[in-house]
Amino acid sequence: SAAVSDGMKTPRDSQIVMFQRIAALNCDADGNLDAGELLRWGDLTTCAAAEAHCGANCVTRAVSDMSFEEDVTPVVGDTVELQATPSFVGKTSMAVALLVFVRSRKLRKKMAYCSALFTYVKLGEGGPP
Repeated sequence: SAAVSDGMKTPRDSQIVMFQRIAALNCDADGNLDAGELLRWGDLTTCAAAEAHCGANCVTRAVSDMSFEEDVTPVVGDTVELQATPSFVGKTSMAVALLVFVRSRKLRKKMAYCSALFTYVKLGEGGPP
């Protein structure tokens, strides 16, 4: 295709998928995945996708539209699958969509859990954007 032959990356080319097994240290006192831990994992995954797409260091500018499925509660022993895909690339910023799934060890199935949109800016040569 033209995108491949002229060196342009497609969002799919820059997609990053990360898996995390939930351990007790990732959970609250009730044994449920801590939302702060999920946010940290989401930031790592989406930043990797942004940097893969632009080939430079990026910094998180914003996180928006984070929503959770009401009937899914990840717990110790479950596996979280995070999928990050660039969804918009502009001259000064980039949006990366995050989809999160939970692979329940107890239920033996994969369930949609969360989605969010992360905005990144490329770091300048001297540091800040």
